[in-house]
Amino acid sequence: MRRRECSAARVRRAWSFPGAPLTRAEQLLDTKNGPPQHRFCVNEHVAVSMALGGALLAGNATCALLTQVGVNVAMDALATFGVVNELRSAALLVEGVDPGPLTSQ
Repeated sequence: MRRRECSAARVRRAWSFPGAPLTRAEQLLDTKNGPPQHRFCVNEHVAVSMALGGALLAGNATCALLTQVGVNVAMDALATFGVVNELRSAALLVEGVDPGPLTSQ
């Protein structure tokens, strides 16, 4: 996931929790030149909550980058947010799958 792909998807803001295998993609997004704006969060739950909360605004597509284990951490926010809210913009969720079991739980 590079800045060009996010821009093509019209993503304005991205949130993530640093971790393999998405570290390189997060570093590429973290450069300060142009959209999307990228911010690191304290955990995956916060990253997903920020992305889904930002997607409530019209014309404000967002992105959350998660590891495969991070999806489990963020599952509470993912499960409840879709039931109680209606998004006005796109919310892109990018899951990084570990290439081997050595870097996963």
